[in-house]
Amino acid sequence: MQLVYGIDICQDVTQISTIRQAGKEPEELFFDLNTQEKLLPTVLYLGSDEKWYVCEEAYIQAKAEQGEVLKHFFNQAFSEKEMTYKGTIYSTDFLLKCYVTELIKRLELIARGERPQYVVITCEELNENEMAAQKLQHVVEAAGLAEFCEVRSHLESFVSYMVHQGEALWKNGAAAFEYGTSGIFFYHINTCLGRDKKQLIADYAKYTDTLLVGLPPTEPEEIKKAAFSFGQQAGLWMNRRQAVSLFITGRGFDGDFAMEQIQAVSTNRRLFKGQNLYTQGACYAAYEKTKGRAALLPQVYMPMQVVTDITLKIEQNGKEEGLVLATVGELYLDIKRSFDVIVKGEPEFCFSIKRVGAEPYHIMFGLPVKEKQINRYQLRLFFLYRDRCVLQIKDMGFGAFYPTTYRIYEKILDLSKL
Repeated sequence: MQLVYGIDICQDVTQISTIRQAGKEPEELFFDLNTQEKLLPTVLYLGSDEKWYVCEEAYIQAKAEQGEVLKHFFNQAFSEKEMTYKGTIYSTDFLLKCYVTELIKRLELIARGERPQYVVITCEELNENEMAAQKLQHVVEAAGLAEFCEVRSHLESFVSYMVHQGEALWKNGAAAFEYGTSGIFFYHINTCLGRDKKQLIADYAKYTDTLLVGLPPTEPEEIKKAAFSFGQQAGLWMNRRQAVSLFITGRGFDGDFAMEQIQAVSTNRRLFKGQNLYTQGACYAAYEKTKGRAALLPQVYMPMQVVTDITLKIEQNGKEEGLVLATVGELYLDIKRSFDVIVKGEPEFCFSIKRVGAEPYHIMFGLPVKEKQINRYQLRLFFLYRDRCVLQIKDMGFGAFYPTTYRIYEKILDLSKL
């Protein structure tokens, strides 16, 4: 079979996994079979032959020419447009393109000239930065790789990894802590029963307090303080979410850092610790792309997607109907509903809220008016994030009969608690 690859790119290292046979688990890929080094340096070097070198080859060529490799360009590329290297200003898009292109060429060389069937590139920067995802995908397209290559966040890779494990590990919830260069990420998936198949709600949170350096401090007192701080935050996150399995990843957790706190939050849960969770998840995602079996997997709702249906009950032409305000699966940033309603009598609005996997819930929104009359109101709905929305009702008056009071009534709903 043609090979599929999962590539995880970090600020300083890159890791790659591949699936060599159908039905097999992903395995780590080594560029150098002699050293079997699984963590490749994320570096670039422009040789005197005007060729760009990547990973360990960049160091080899730089040493031969007594030059300097370009480090730390990957993370900076998502916040800066240009970088200077060897006295020349390069766009960060160009540098990313060079790195990704040469990396794929190395994969083709290992596979004796055979182009990968599919590649998924993942990195932690895509968790919370939509612009970063767009930029990296644009780089893939500019490199002419979009036909068989796409990008995903670590959260998406975690979900792909979990759904390919035994269902017992995730059907009642799963969580992961990743300690990387930009702090600690907490990933969580919750399972709900749908009409046809299981549905997964994915979410994440980020923690940087006392852990700003991205790796554990070296001083004993600082280590103790950082571990204690992590333990407090980890306990809060885990107590709020159901999870039968917990994964600990990232080089920040190397050694025994925060092991006491990790064991405390993993009580009555299955605990796993490893480093290539995201390359394997990306590899599984690439494999599913080639087999067209994504439809067989559980329906997954990512953090930008609403997981609640919201409907306003109204009466129209003598019949009670529902006016849909938000639908499960919509991007919450796209939901900005505004419309007018005419109310006869006491203004009281009934909203039906149906969260994925839960029973419908009704809330009433009554207005404190002195007189029962015909009036017109403007209703607005928008989301602050997935589980928090704002309902606004503005008094618009009713022509010359009832002038407007210009009052705006507002209710903020925490949908996760309804």
